[in-house]
Amino acid sequence: MEFKLTELPDTQIPTSSLTRDDIAKKIPGLLSLYDEFPHIIYTASDPVFETISPSFNRGTTTRPLAVVRALEESHVQATIKAVQAAGLQFAIRSGGAELEGRNFRGIGSGVMIDTRSLCSIKVAEDKKSAVIGGGTIAGDLALALSSQGAFTPVGWHPRLGYAGWSMAGGYGMYASSYGLGVDHILGVRIVLADGSVVVADENNHQDLLWALRGAGNGIWGVVTQFTIKTYPAPKLLIGSVKFAKKDWPAVMAEWVKNIEPNLPEELAGDIYFRNNDLETPEMNVLFAWCAKEGDDLQRGWDYFEKIKSLPGADVVRIGECEFLAVD
Repeated sequence: MEFKLTELPDTQIPTSSLTRDDIAKKIPGLLSLYDEFPHIIYTASDPVFETISPSFNRGTTTRPLAVVRALEESHVQATIKAVQAAGLQFAIRSGGAELEGRNFRGIGSGVMIDTRSLCSIKVAEDKKSAVIGGGTIAGDLALALSSQGAFTPVGWHPRLGYAGWSMAGGYGMYASSYGLGVDHILGVRIVLADGSVVVADENNHQDLLWALRGAGNGIWGVVTQFTIKTYPAPKLLIGSVKFAKKDWPAVMAEWVKNIEPNLPEELAGDIYFRNNDLETPEMNVLFAWCAKEGDDLQRGWDYFEKIKSLPGADVVRIGECEFLAVD
């Protein structure tokens, strides 16, 4: 099968400015890695560290002692071997948007393996699959696929890493029509605890592939590459409606009686509550209609009218949009 390379926006960062003495003073366990790949190790002594070390959730204040920004698979292999030999704690980051910041726990004296520069995307000629880097970010993936008329489900936020999102299940606004992110993983390349690389797909290491598709993130190794299912780009209708607190009982009663029992397959979305002002809390309905292949959006517009007819509905926005524009 031939693949077409898609150029993504530049996700590279400046090479590390650290010297061997810097590593020896801060984290001597990485000296062997530095001797092989000096340009990928960052500590607080390098100005780039402040940009790449924080958690997405700024409430997580723990920082790793060092970040290794892998630019290729061999960097991941070498890092795994180095930290294992030195007995260092390490964690894995693809997008890093996990709200609990669990991959930052206990990493204050250890190493974060940052895969966000492993972000290449190759779309198959038949546009039924793509090979993507293990650090690919959802927004970049959407942009790259959309430019070629292709599509795959991604998460709610454009900065989500595809790896962590999909292997944890992969729920999002396309789940009703296309299934979960985990359903779209056809195969992976993964660096194991001993630094070796294996391919897990329908023909190789099927038990490992099974485990990677929903049985835990970061337990089995560091995924450096995915092969995923892709589809023709669908038509989307995205919007939101808010409701004042006084209308919540009537809205929920109507929802339970006339909406919840007959939700169409094309409809995804979410109901969430926010409290920007303590005196005027809001209930918000995120409306996401993903038309089936070959369908237009008329049924979506009709169904939005149903949501809009709920008591006290206040339309925030509604409109047809491209895959890459959703955020």
